[in-house]
Amino acid sequence: MAKEVAELHCRHIEGGVLGILGPRFLGTLYRYIADSPGSAVWVDVDEGALRGFICGCRDDKAMFSAVLRRGFPRLALAGITSLGRRGVISGILSTIRVLVGPSVGTDQPRAQLLSIAVSEAHRRKNIASGLVGQLHQQFAIWNVNRALVWTTESNSAALGLYESHGYQRSFSVQHSPEDMVGLTRDFA
Repeated sequence: MAKEVAELHCRHIEGGVLGILGPRFLGTLYRYIADSPGSAVWVDVDEGALRGFICGCRDDKAMFSAVLRRGFPRLALAGITSLGRRGVISGILSTIRVLVGPSVGTDQPRAQLLSIAVSEAHRRKNIASGLVGQLHQQFAIWNVNRALVWTTESNSAALGLYESHGYQRSFSVQHSPEDMVGLTRDFA
């Protein structure tokens, strides 16, 4: 199912550097994320067809560290062909700056909704909302007190989805080609 998740990601998550690295890289990445403690990928499947997915983690730094420790050679090989494309390396560096840079403050939550996508044929059926609900149930199991999600300023559908689930705009960061918005939610 990692291949299908990667293809859906590439088709429907625009503007992110991960999509530029291609479905081979993403399939490898999602396999490692799914196998890392404190992180998961949930899928919504109907009659064998992937309708949507969501990916989240309890602690993004711990998850990325575990993924890179275990999977760096395979991830590097899967993404190497994309590195020569125009803007990929600068996009990677800009994304790293956003994710770990000081501009977002020290109180940035470590739990994250990392990615979510629903195929066009299955939108407007509350699939994304259901997937967010599943992730929030997992956050409760992980005893998460606060979570973060990033999106672009122009992604009104994503902003509406996250805000409908209690996320609030907490900060924005200049990012090429478009500014990123960090939304957080506190869990009681």
